[in-house]
This record gives sequence, structure tokens and C-alpha cells, in this order.
Amino acid sequence: MDILIEFKEKLAGLYAKSSNYLLPVIKFAFALFSFSCINHTLGYFGLLNNIFIVLLLSLICAIMPWTTITVFSGLLVIGHCFLLGYETAGFAIIVIMLMGILALRFCGKANIALVLMPLAFGAQFPSVIPLIMGLVAGPAAALAVACGTVVYYFIHFVSVQGEALKFTEIADVPAKLQLLVTGVMQNTEMYLAMITCVVILLAVYVIRRSSTNFSWSIAIVAGAVIYILLMCGGSLFMDVSMSLPTVLVSAAGSCVFAFFAKFFLFHVDYRKSQNIQFEDDEYYYYVKAVPKITSAKTKKNGKKRYVPAVERAVDTDNKNTKTTKPLTGTQEMPEVSDQNPEKKEDGFDVDDYKKDQGFEYVDFESKLEDNLKNF
Repeated sequence: MDILIEFKEKLAGLYAKSSNYLLPVIKFAFALFSFSCINHTLGYFGLLNNIFIVLLLSLICAIMPWTTITVFSGLLVIGHCFLLGYETAGFAIIVIMLMGILALRFCGKANIALVLMPLAFGAQFPSVIPLIMGLVAGPAAALAVACGTVVYYFIHFVSVQGEALKFTEIADVPAKLQLLVTGVMQNTEMYLAMITCVVILLAVYVIRRSSTNFSWSIAIVAGAVIYILLMCGGSLFMDVSMSLPTVLVSAAGSCVFAFFAKFFLFHVDYRKSQNIQFEDDEYYYYVKAVPKITSAKTKKNGKKRYVPAVERAVDTDNKNTKTTKPLTGTQEMPEVSDQNPEKKEDGFDVDDYKKDQGFEYVDFESKLEDNLKNF
């Protein structure tokens, strides 16, 4: 275990030192993977499938904020839908723009879930994103998770019904729109998945915010159990076909990913936790302090050593630093007299400087008292 902790610390140190170079690489890799998955799922527009176009868009995303990946992913989906007809493209614009505006406006940095949710559904681990978002984000991320679920089911419907939407089997425009509305907006499986993911995120967020020991671990396990119960129970009441082994494997895999994220984000030792109480003039404070788990090497190198205090005098003419005898034991610092506050440390005397410049020291307080007496 100590080897993993030491590896985590080295990885964190490497990222801290080289984040200016690693972050664009991470953005490029994520954008390339996302765009490739969209092209693989839809793939109707040959120009957008060109690897040079995908690489160019990924390079742009590498030097831009994370939101750019969300925007370009939506544009790719709309571009592929244009090859299926103007009706499909118009419906895609409405869905993508509505979901994007909601996520970008109200979810902040959590809008990346708009891209992550379709990827998680495609990998058959839909609960992993709500679990992790509940650990690292706030309740507002639930909106991005819900919007991402809608986007996935729209992409899935278009990929399955692409031939029917593209060719002349449905030539009537109202019939095409009716097919899109029925296939997307009346999809009970989509509503079940959306409700489940939102409930998981909110439950994980509430539990991990509590002061209970092992709150993050409890939140992850509780989120997986909620996913199993809601998906299985919802499939019975909402007449949705659901495979129990698939749900169990998905929940177990999501737990593994969530615990992996917890190891890097919140790895603490609850055995050494302390409850601290203090107060001021207005409030009482109850604080729970939980130490982080560090490697044995870090503990050895991070021991607090006694460094004696050293008085330093600076020679302003020669710019040399002189070190006097260090203070040891319980020796106290010499008291500084307040009678002459204009005495400056580091070998510089304000009074001597005034005399050299022809100024005379004037006791303004005595002058004021004399004037008041004469008055």
C-alpha cells in the first residue's frame, strides 16, 4: 500500500511541476477520444470522419478551456444529423442547444458531464459519472448529468434509426418529426436512467459531506446500491427491459472507478481523527480534523526540525550580512524600548541621519504642553 501512496505523491508532484505541459496533452487526448467515439457511433458525414479534421479540432481544444470540448462535441453531433435530413438536423439543434445552454449556464465546470455521460453509457458504466461527480462537485452537477443522459439517448436513437431517417422510407416531414419526438421524448428508459443518475449524485453528495467516518466510502457503496435498486425496481414498474447481470456488473465497475478516484482525491486516516472545539466572542466552533495518509518516505523527510532563531544585522554600506549567535533553549528576545521609536533596525539610525542632514530633533509633545500652559 505504501508503494501506491508513494506513486500517487510522485504523480501529484509531477503534475504540479509540469501542469502547463500536461494539461494540454490531457485535453487533446480526451477530445480526440470523444470525437472519435461520436464519429464511430454516427459517422454519417464523411468529412467529419476525416482524421485530420478530428486532430485539428482536438488541437484547438488542447489550448482552449474544457468547455470547448463540450461545444465541439455538440457541433459534431449536429453535423452528422444534417446528412439524415433537415428535420433531423433541426431537432438535433434544439436538443443539443437546449441541453448545452442548461449545462453551461447553471453547472459551471461540471458541464463536462454533458460529454462524459454518453461515453459512460457507451461503456456500459452509466453510474460511474454520477458517483464521481457526487464526490467532487455540487448539486448543480445533477443538471449536467441529466442533460448528458438525454444527449446519449438522442445519439443512440439516431444511430439506430439512421437508415429510416435518411432514406425515403419516411418521406413525410411530419412523420419524421413524429418519429423523433416519440423515440426521444417518450423513451421511458431514458427517464428511468436520468432519475437514477440524479438521485445517485445527490445521495453521494449528501453522504460525503457529512462528518461521519469513512463518509466517502459509504457514499460510493450507497450510490451503487441505489443504482441497482432503482434500475431493477424501475424496470418492473415502468415496463423497461433490464438485464440484472448487466446492472450488477455496471454497479461493481463503477464502484471500482469511484474508489480509484477517492484514493487520489481523499485518502485519509480516520483512526487518527480529532474533534476540536473552540469559541470566540460570537460563535462556538466544532471542527473535525482528519490527517491525510502519506508514504513513509514523506513522513521521514517531512519531520519537523528545530531551527534556532538567528539575529541578523545588515551592513547597509557593504551589503554584507552578519550573523550573530543564535538564540537557544528558552532564551527570550531582547526587549525593544519604545522611548525612541524612530530607531530603525538593521544598523540604520534615523536620528543620526537627521543630524547628518542638518535636522534638529524637536519634541513636539513638550512644545504642545508649553503652548497650552501659556494659553
